[in-house]
Amino acid sequence: MPSPPLWQNLQRLPGRAPMFLQLVGLNASLWLDDACLLLADSQLLRDSYRRFYYADIQALQLRRTSRGLVYNILALLGIVFCLLIFSAVNSRGAHVFWLGAAVVSAILLTINLLRGPTCRCQVQTAAGRVALVSLSRARAARRAFARIRERIAAAQGALPAPESVAQRLNLHLAQMNQRST
Repeated sequence: MPSPPLWQNLQRLPGRAPMFLQLVGLNASLWLDDACLLLADSQLLRDSYRRFYYADIQALQLRRTSRGLVYNILALLGIVFCLLIFSAVNSRGAHVFWLGAAVVSAILLTINLLRGPTCRCQVQTAAGRVALVSLSRARAARRAFARIRERIAAAQGALPAPESVAQRLNLHLAQMNQRST
């Protein structure tokens, strides 16, 4: 019987690198396997892969960023600039050009608004933190983290409820106080 191919059960997680990184040739993606999370980065002619075994993952971090707001402001400035130039020129060809540029800026603004807030994600292991570049939008990151958490819980066991941790801590402190008296 032939051996199964390497990474037989890979499932791609949602998300992609921000557009400005894709323009310079960086592409990143996250993949789920039965045993680990695979981070695949490609930059022009170089590919790199990192595996994070579910048992080794200590934390998944998601921080919202203001990058989306900056994109929105730039698109709005582009629309305003194009419309100002549109109103200042007298040529029909220039009118068409500047109106078209304003429409393109409006489309970019709409796309950015529909994609939702931006974020920065990291995975924490004992070896350190690694940025998950492909998770640049909060909605995609939450969906991906939900799927990763299922695998982590299966590998590490579920975390106890916060109330039970507090009860055990209080019980331990009470026992420590009884021993000291």
